[in-house]
Amino acid sequence: MLVRSLLVAGAAYFSSLAAAGQQQPIAYVPTDGVTVSGSLEVVNGKATIGNDGSITAGDKTANVTLARGGEVRLCASTTVRLTRDRSITPDSGKDSTALMLSLDRGALEATYKTGSYSDVLLTPDLRILVSGPGDADLKMRVNQKGDTCIDNHGDNAPYITVTSQFEGGVYRVKPNQRVLFEHARPGGVVMTTPNREYNVKFETLPAGKFRHQDHRFEWSRSEFQEWANRVATAHRYEVAFLPVGTEDALLGAPTQMAIFRRKN
Repeated sequence: MLVRSLLVAGAAYFSSLAAAGQQQPIAYVPTDGVTVSGSLEVVNGKATIGNDGSITAGDKTANVTLARGGEVRLCASTTVRLTRDRSITPDSGKDSTALMLSLDRGALEATYKTGSYSDVLLTPDLRILVSGPGDADLKMRVNQKGDTCIDNHGDNAPYITVTSQFEGGVYRVKPNQRVLFEHARPGGVVMTTPNREYNVKFETLPAGKFRHQDHRFEWSRSEFQEWANRVATAHRYEVAFLPVGTEDALLGAPTQMAIFRRKN
């Protein structure tokens, strides 16, 4: 019944994409022992992930094939959300799709040839940018405390930079280097991000584009709040949300703010 529901939902999704001329899957994964959700289609035991999907490995490794080439392997019980980078307009080239992978806990291995655009890996604490040129042979593990181990293997490894979501600062993981980023719990953190819903108010901004060329993603209010609440729960913080700028009754404010306070 679940697979049938996914098939119907996925078929409807891809029909709408086809109508818009935008049907381009980002990944494929066998459904045996794997839980999938989001924008997808399931046929003959294989899920085709559209622009946004979540994959959870069961009691064994899940092998995810990237449509542009390469593979991501999820260790048992690991959940990853795969999203197309909306700041990039895909063209006919296989390397024109930039991906965002979100991982709260667990481990993954990724092997692929980097493309023209950087990929982003998000954990509750870190933003990891994988940039070419190079052949990615990347291993990453996030434990229950949020400690994150990154192994950038290979002499031709890509350029990897790591930024703290909370404290700022940038660190480069060099080829053949393994780095452990230990978890930190500051007393308070203030974060702001553009409200994507408000973008339609900017007359000179083309539909679907970001406000600035260095933005890798922009969240709606519900997306930002879902992420912030998940991070707060995982790390024992309280979080409150405030608008920044003049609010539109329907679209909200231009910028959104989350204030995290550590629980005692």
